[in-house]
Amino acid sequence: MPSAWLERHKRFHVREIDGSPSVAELIREHGTRIAQVVRRDTARLAESECNEVLQSRISCYAYDLAVIGWNAAFLYDSTSGAGTLARWRLARSATRLHTVLLDVAELTEHADNAIKFLSDMFAERLYKLAALKVGVPDYKELVTRKVHTAEELYRFMVDQFNQGRAFFMELTVVIILVVELVYLFRGNVF
Repeated sequence: MPSAWLERHKRFHVREIDGSPSVAELIREHGTRIAQVVRRDTARLAESECNEVLQSRISCYAYDLAVIGWNAAFLYDSTSGAGTLARWRLARSATRLHTVLLDVAELTEHADNAIKFLSDMFAERLYKLAALKVGVPDYKELVTRKVHTAEELYRFMVDQFNQGRAFFMELTVVIILVVELVYLFRGNVF
């Protein structure tokens, strides 16, 4: 991924907020600030713009939240909704997100293939003119950026899952070693 894209697209991950609010409480009390973070804007946003930004949110549980924007993503995974077991749930969510990404890619491919059937030069020029007038290239760019942000979120979710799995495996090895040491010092042999 180009470094310029990474500089423009940020991920804000919040683990704790005083009082460990639920998603509903978080949106009610801090929705305006979350919208500003996702828009990467310091000016106070209009209520309609805040609502628009907050429509791009997803929660799997009452204490986790992801708000995805064009240039940034806000992630909230409180201690109430986090922990070792919560990371295992990320695999399911990551799979669903990846399925959506594949669906978007397939839909985009179908749309591009449908356009290729325009063999008539006049029809092709007519399509390009009409597409330009209604902003198809702009929409395509917006969808592309949204997909890139979702891919970044997917990679983050997979990384979190892998970290949780690695921690579990390391903990299991340590427990086995401790049990072996206890038996060794007691003089018992397996």
